[in-house]
Amino acid sequence: MDFGQLNQHLWTALQPYLPLLLAEAARETGKRVPAAIRRLWQEVAERLRQRPAGAEALDDLRAAPEDPDAQAAFRLQVKKHLAADPAWAAHLAALLAQAGSRYQAEVHGGGAVAQGPGATAAGERGVVIGGDATGNIIVTGDDNQVRG
Repeated sequence: MDFGQLNQHLWTALQPYLPLLLAEAARETGKRVPAAIRRLWQEVAERLRQRPAGAEALDDLRAAPEDPDAQAAFRLQVKKHLAADPAWAAHLAALLAQAGSRYQAEVHGGGAVAQGPGATAAGERGVVIGGDATGNIIVTGDDNQVRG
């Protein structure tokens, strides 16, 4: 089992709901969180609370859910627990499969959306290059002329 990939999938499932899951009034707002996601969160939070470093990561995430460092610390602790207990990892993988993949997005104007592990997006008239573009001419915009 690839614990890093499982960890990424867990984070992808939980992250959109963090503001609700971490809210002080989580019992009230929990009705807006899908039951499978709520269960995943409960399982992960309960497990992390068993070790001081995990509890600290949860507390830091609760205090600053938008902080990339707090998010990274949380993901690291989850990854360590997954690797330490393959049976728990398999259990979470099954819960994650039950939760399914749901992506939500809203774009205003000429933006772009990339969702899911490894996804890439460029805004309106943007260019995404997945390799070497040496020697190529890339033109975006209106009324451009390329002369060689």
